Amino acid sequence: MSLRCESCAGISISHLVDLTTKEFDRVFPSTAYYRHHASFEDLEQSASNGCEVCRLILDAFKATPWDEALWVGTRQGRGSANIDLSMYARAKGLQVSDVKISISSSELWADQGLEAVRIWDTLMVLVGPNYARRDLDDEDEDVKWAMEHWVPVLPLTLTAARGKESNIEGIQVGRFRLEQSLASQANFKIARSWLEDCRSTHRSCLSSQPPQLPTRVIDVGIGPHSTTARIFVPERKLEADYIALSHCWGGNIETKLTSKTIVAWQDSLPCEELPANFKDAITITRELGIRYLWIDSLCILQESAHDWEVESAKMGRVYGDSTLTISAVAARSSKAGILVPSTEASRATDSPILLALNLPQAQDSLHPITNDPDMKIQVEHRDLEEEDLYTLHIHGPLNKRGWCLQESILSPRVLFYGAKQIYWKCPDGYASADGLSRHARGPPDLYREISVQLHADRLLPCSSSVSLSSRNNKRQLLLDYYALVKEYTSRQLTFGSDKFPAFSGLARRLSPTLGPYEAGIFLSDWRRGLLWYAEGRYAPHAPPYPYRAPSWSWAITDAALLFDSSTDDQQEPIPHPLQANLLESKIVPWRSHDQFGLLETGYLVIEGFTAPLVRSRQMANVRFGWLAHFDEPDSLGALSDRGIENDNRKDVSGLCTLLPMKTLSDDGETQVGPYTMLALPSMGGIAVGYYDFEIDFDAFEEDEYRLLLIHADDMSVMETENRNPNVRCLVIRPVEDGGEGAYERVGVAFLDPKSSRIEDWERRLVTLF
Repeated sequence: MSLRCESCAGISISHLVDLTTKEFDRVFPSTAYYRHHASFEDLEQSASNGCEVCRLILDAFKATPWDEALWVGTRQGRGSANIDLSMYARAKGLQVSDVKISISSSELWADQGLEAVRIWDTLMVLVGPNYARRDLDDEDEDVKWAMEHWVPVLPLTLTAARGKESNIEGIQVGRFRLEQSLASQANFKIARSWLEDCRSTHRSCLSSQPPQLPTRVIDVGIGPHSTTARIFVPERKLEADYIALSHCWGGNIETKLTSKTIVAWQDSLPCEELPANFKDAITITRELGIRYLWIDSLCILQESAHDWEVESAKMGRVYGDSTLTISAVAARSSKAGILVPSTEASRATDSPILLALNLPQAQDSLHPITNDPDMKIQVEHRDLEEEDLYTLHIHGPLNKRGWCLQESILSPRVLFYGAKQIYWKCPDGYASADGLSRHARGPPDLYREISVQLHADRLLPCSSSVSLSSRNNKRQLLLDYYALVKEYTSRQLTFGSDKFPAFSGLARRLSPTLGPYEAGIFLSDWRRGLLWYAEGRYAPHAPPYPYRAPSWSWAITDAALLFDSSTDDQQEPIPHPLQANLLESKIVPWRSHDQFGLLETGYLVIEGFTAPLVRSRQMANVRFGWLAHFDEPDSLGALSDRGIENDNRKDVSGLCTLLPMKTLSDDGETQVGPYTMLALPSMGGIAVGYYDFEIDFDAFEEDEYRLLLIHADDMSVMETENRNPNVRCLVIRPVEDGGEGAYERVGVAFLDPKSSRIEDWERRLVTLF
């Protein structure tokens, strides 16, 4: 029998829950808590005397940095934190150090209360005063001292065996205990139950009608005991369940499909030579009771440009029609493996820190009532680097890869394999092996309208009305689209030429609703589609050869991008007469008729107001001005010539201050026209006032630039707010040997001048290449 001191023997989960009805606070209650030891010294002495609960609490204090900013990467196991920076050291320095315990839920947001609790999975331990819940006077010296020495609340995790969980008043106690191996039969059983529930009980999910198989798939055999696999090429349209793999290559894959291996591999696939991810994907497919698997490097001829072009154009349908997609979201390369031992298991074996705490049954205490460990609630150290779908979405290696964005969004059902547990996503929602709600642990639900649109054709009939109404919501669909492009541009592609192909599946699925699509832009919203700019310092264009995209397309750069949100017109805008008009557009696909893939060329013919723009290398701080973002930098040599030292170059970006200018040079001959705009590099610093500097004409660049007005606020907004229109322009430059009126995009500019001034700009026909 495990040892408990008198203070620990009095702890009752049901009593802790009952206290929450008197006062509940997500962080820690003011009065409704269990009074544990009278001091931290008493807790330490009890641990030394053999109390396992006190030992667990003490070890957690030693292993946890007191400052949350120090948490990440500092704790690998029991007692490994720097003891001087630990909560233990802070607790030892307290003058008042009584120990208090309450119960809470890790799923709650800051503004949620007791009514939102669906699981009790956290014991909260507080030593000393609860300063986080007091109205403090910062001038009080005692309070200042206390704030410098206070100890934050220590969370401990409650877990229960899946299928043997208990509840109090209908609320589950303890999150599900995770398996020590991702390849355990228990995890496979969870995955099978998710798929079965989705198919049989989710009214908003996909039909169970088997999809048509892709051009080639891997036949993994029937059942988990199958030992052979082969490449299967259906001779006719064959409908059957199949799984697709979304993974990170992480370098060259030696074992891949080619014209030399395809014949032999149709008899037998050399499974022993496959990278770990592929072996594990085959195992998972078999365990889920599905016969066919699609993996890009094993189902597309890797040395055939023609086969790659044909099959890559189908990848949207491959993932969109799959019964399920396995997402190796934590594997950094194909060799890393998916079914690796859980990092939770390696941490748990560091020392025996898990304790069994029984729910009160015959007695109302934590003394053991049964010897069955599965019937007990366990308490353990809270993992300071807890894994969930949100953190995997933000920080996982798979979600840095450009191709994987459309794979994730197009897939109707996804089985995620993290480093610590498995997760599920389908149109009905999210699930995780630990049982925590998707509201607290799911990835950001950023593309709701796009998700509905992408899967509308395969949703069950009962959800069709929702789909139809969503299809008509083009405004929200476009907002989702630009958010999607923003995320896509922040991801990495091994080959820049994949910029369109890796996004083509999404664009192809959205085109029936949003209309014609050319070089990344839906012509129904072409103005906003053109108004992108660098999230960082610059958005340098790809080299002209091999051709990737027109200069006006967001695909021309590998930089992370933003889109101008001010061009989001209302449902029925009144167009401003200053806005540009699109007269003609054309793209020429490369070697095929796939307008969503590789391109040979493209252009737009736009009629709009233009004004000359001078880009200067002169460094000057100004208090007021408009903004311009140049895609590419001026030469560093020119800046250095003007006194900008190397240490300051990092501050120079494509962001410029834009000023109207009308003046003569010192020689009285160089005239800058009355509607010329001046762009000065923006470096920050103390403002010196509007026009409080002399213009250096020698700093002007020789290149000719113009502003091309693309968007102005709709008239209804202007009439309501009685202000100048917000004007959005492209910065353009003549194309060498391109002929009259031929320009390329080199940036954007944001202004709000008087309409009368813009009306004096010159209206031109501009062909953008």
